[in-house]
Amino acid sequence: MDGAQKITRIFVLVLENRSFDHVFAGQGWAGTRPDGTATTLTVAPAAVRADLAQLVTDGFDFDPPHEFADVHRQLPALAPAAWRAALGASLGGKVTAAQLPQATSLLQAGSQVSALRTLAQEFAVCDQWYASVPGPTWPNRFFFHAASANGLYDSPSSSAVAGAFSVDGYEFDKGTVYERLDKVGVPWRVYYGSLLPQVFALAHMTPFTFWRKYYKQSRFATDLARPGFPQGYTFIEPDYGHTSQDFLGGDSQHPRDAFLPGEVLVKQVYEAIRNSAYWNESLLIITYDEHGGIFDSQRPTTAVRNPGDSNRYAKGCKTSSGLDFDFTSLGLRVPAVVVSPFIPRGTIDQRVHEHASVPATVLRRFGGGVLTNRDADARDCLDLLSLARPRSDAPLTLPLPTGTALPKVVRGGPRLLAAPRPRPAREQLLAARADHSERSFALLAIKFRHQKNPRFQHRRALTQLRALRTSGAVREFAAKMLRDM
Repeated sequence: MDGAQKITRIFVLVLENRSFDHVFAGQGWAGTRPDGTATTLTVAPAAVRADLAQLVTDGFDFDPPHEFADVHRQLPALAPAAWRAALGASLGGKVTAAQLPQATSLLQAGSQVSALRTLAQEFAVCDQWYASVPGPTWPNRFFFHAASANGLYDSPSSSAVAGAFSVDGYEFDKGTVYERLDKVGVPWRVYYGSLLPQVFALAHMTPFTFWRKYYKQSRFATDLARPGFPQGYTFIEPDYGHTSQDFLGGDSQHPRDAFLPGEVLVKQVYEAIRNSAYWNESLLIITYDEHGGIFDSQRPTTAVRNPGDSNRYAKGCKTSSGLDFDFTSLGLRVPAVVVSPFIPRGTIDQRVHEHASVPATVLRRFGGGVLTNRDADARDCLDLLSLARPRSDAPLTLPLPTGTALPKVVRGGPRLLAAPRPRPAREQLLAARADHSERSFALLAIKFRHQKNPRFQHRRALTQLRALRTSGAVREFAAKMLRDM
């Protein structure tokens, strides 16, 4: 841990909904553990890989189910055929048998994932990093911020709106990493790609905080090129694309969208840090919030403690899933790469991490104490920084994937998109029952509107949202919340 005390800036980028095997199983390589012994990347066995499809298109025709009840079905599925059967049980025939193999697929090395793989080989890849909850995006992202979800293990649902979600935001008994850093005087920032960054759902995030500490993703490289970029913590949230149109057009790497724009984001974030004056004082963690319903061959064997705080947001979870959860087991494995000039090239860390490893890393380095049992127990990333001096051989640039990508302007900035692929009719999508993700972002739109205008009748808006049933109605509701501001 020689280099850890020299780190003055920690950056974290959390992407969306991909499993470890999906990203890396087709690209296994040799390296060394942090103790210097030789090892190889832990990926799906050869017999399993032989049954995994190569993903030809740069995105899925459907969103693989990944709510708590869906993951409950997927956990025992250690073979691709069993995984497809579990998905079929969740989907109830909503997709064709020909589409299901997409969720048991591998990204192709070089043509789809080159920037992230380069970082994994140049620095450290953690091949036992698990989601904190065997469920969807929202509770897992809360663990990055609070080492807890305060009982939430599904996406916010209609039945949870009134009791589980305060329009003032999600409040955590032990606070958040941002509140702790404020107490010890350590600066922090959020760089966001979407108008509705999920981190803004935290209770203490107000318009005043937004104006002072939130910055558009497009400013990141420019800000780092200037003198005086503050020491402390920076959380980078991707562009989720059009949340009212199946997350298309963003760079979060959501399975319904292209993988390539996220590779561009990884490249941009790394190169901005690498070519800044702060590189020799920096630590960058890149990971994913959850597996997104995509197959992975590994299962967590380490028991974890309940965070030890309240269950205030559990209301509605059992209603939607029919199941209880005590937060003593982890979710599925996700890609995780740790970057710093103090990390030896080719490090493969095979020790268990989870999302609470992020607040553990930040608060152990900068102070602020412990949030919950989970970050108290979590392994941090600081002992990967074992070199006494920063390396001078780290790449200045990262390669972009090869293939059929074409330049295109999306949401005001340059992106790389794959060639278009067939999708279900828009009318069919809009008529479907609204899912939890759509309702989650609609709730965030209500909070954003209320925070900017305290006279806004938020209770009426919550009642209106509860009455909406279809995907199209919920999407239009969220869009109207933002249009009317």
